[in-house]
Amino acid sequence: MLGAGTSFYVILGLQDSGAPPTGPWPLYIWYGGTLVDTGVTIAPGTWYSVELAAYRSSTNGWVKVWVNNGDANSPTWRTPPTGVNTGTSDFSRVRIGFNGVKAATTSVAYWDAVVVAASFIEPLP
Repeated sequence: MLGAGTSFYVILGLQDSGAPPTGPWPLYIWYGGTLVDTGVTIAPGTWYSVELAAYRSSTNGWVKVWVNNGDANSPTWRTPPTGVNTGTSDFSRVRIGFNGVKAATTSVAYWDAVVVAASFIEPLP
């Protein structure tokens, strides 16, 4: 189940993992109370195309992430292909951003061309 109670969510973000404030930073996904490193490193000053998809199911849910990747059948990262419980209620939120950034740290990120869709988009030009 994603989240607790009736709140279901997926979060894609940059995690403060001890990396210097100038980066690069690891890209993490949170789902069902689990924090997972996607294996992708985000470097400052570089534009990335990032796509996030989640499927709701109590027995066969999934979460997928694509980074600079135009192949819908080959996500950059995904949950195991079966047996993932992502709940039975609609997702209440999807969030993209920073996690664990110290209050004294200045962090700036630009999110551009945000699209919400029911199917794979591919990287935007």
